[in-house]
Amino acid sequence: MLFPPECKCGARGTCEFRHGRKTCICEKKYAERDGRCTETCMDNADCYNEGRCLDYNGGKFCNCFWGLSGDRCEIIDDCVTGKYKDCREDRGTCRYDSTDKTAVCVCPEGKVL
Repeated sequence: MLFPPECKCGARGTCEFRHGRKTCICEKKYAERDGRCTETCMDNADCYNEGRCLDYNGGKFCNCFWGLSGDRCEIIDDCVTGKYKDCREDRGTCRYDSTDKTAVCVCPEGKVL
């Protein structure tokens, strides 16, 4: 027996298989965006850090600037805009953990930040 691939709708949705394809059924105020139930917005005021509320595939979602993420653009990636933005210029490697929302600059051997 073959099983369809698993959905990754996130905590705000459930997966259903309709007409041979997976579909996320999202909670109220959430809609499917890129295969995941994402919080929707009404206008730009719903988005943080100057994000823009834009129409996307039948829903309205916050569109974030480079270095920002999250449903409302509330997560700041320190590798891009924060305290470690110069890490790469110093030949280091910036590693951002989106789960913990933390960044660390890893320097080449013999170098310090």
